[in-house]
Amino acid sequence: MKIFAFIFAIFASLSTGFAYKYLFTEHSQGVAAIADADGKIYWAVSVPHPQSADISKDGTKVFVSYLNGAIMFDKATKSELWRYECPSVIWRGSDTDAAKRGDIVRLQNPVAQILGEDLFLVGNEGVSKLLEINSKSETKKEFEAASKKKVPHGEFRLACKTFEGTYLIPFLSSSVLSEYSADGKLLRSIKTPSGVVSAQRLKDSKTLAAGLFGLIIYDGDGKEVWSMKSDQIAKLLGQKNPVVICGAKALPNRNILCATYSAEGCPDVLEINAKSGKIVKSIDFPSYSHFSAIKILDDNQKPADESSADIDL
Repeated sequence: MKIFAFIFAIFASLSTGFAYKYLFTEHSQGVAAIADADGKIYWAVSVPHPQSADISKDGTKVFVSYLNGAIMFDKATKSELWRYECPSVIWRGSDTDAAKRGDIVRLQNPVAQILGEDLFLVGNEGVSKLLEINSKSETKKEFEAASKKKVPHGEFRLACKTFEGTYLIPFLSSSVLSEYSADGKLLRSIKTPSGVVSAQRLKDSKTLAAGLFGLIIYDGDGKEVWSMKSDQIAKLLGQKNPVVICGAKALPNRNILCATYSAEGCPDVLEINAKSGKIVKSIDFPSYSHFSAIKILDDNQKPADESSADIDL
C-alpha cells in the first residue's frame, strides 16, 4: 500500500504540473524534514515528538518544537544552535492520568515560529500561554489564553502569529479556534465541529482551519464558507476511518496542502483543490506516519510568503 501510494504521488505530480517543497513534522519516528511534491526527502533531523516547525527567511536555520521545548538547528550541519525549555510548575489544572493537582509538571510546547530577527514564538501547554522570546530564552511578551480545559496535553495546539499581527490559537479538546490581538485580548472564538489542531490566516480575513473534522474555511465573521470533512476525505482515499488533518497551508497555486495524522495505509500529505472538492495529489512516505505541522517552502527551501495566501473556492 505504501509503495503504491508513493508511485501514485509521482504520477499525480506529473498530471498537476505544479512543484513545491515543504517542511513537515511527524511522530512515528520523531522527525522534522523537508520534502518535495514527489515525496523526495532533502533534509531531515531527529526531534523528540515534534509539533510545529519553521525555517528562517534565508533558509539556513530550522526551528522545531519538541515535547518540552523548542530547538533551533543549523540547517547545513543539523547541529543545535540553542534551545528553549518549558518550565516546571505545580499543577493546578484537572486531574488526569498524566498529572494530579499539586504534582510538579513539566509543561509541553506545541509552538515554534520565527517572528523576526532574534524573536520567536513558543507556547506552554497546560496553562495555554504564548511567549515571544529571544535566542537566550528571555521573554519579550507573553499572555495566557482562556481555555475551558486545563490539561497537560491535548488542548492548546499549533498556535501561530498571523501576518496581521494577531494570534490564532486552536483548542483541541474544547473544539474552539480563538483569535487574540497583538496585546493579548480575545477578538473572537469560533466553535469548530470537533477538535481543531491548526489554523492559517488567508487574504480578506478568511481562516483555514484543520483538525479532527478535516478542513474548514471561515470568513472574517467566523462563518463557514467551505469545508471538506474528515469522512469525505476518507471516502475519496478509500479509507474506512475518518482522516484527521493536522497542519494545512495554502499553496501558491491556491490549492491546500495538508498533513494527515494517520497510520499505515493512509497517505501522509494531500494536495486538495477546494473548488472541485478533489484530492489532486497524494503523497505517502514509507518510513513515516502521523504527520503534524506543514510549512510551504520555495524552490530554494526558503519560506513562502504567507501574506498573500489564498485558496480558490
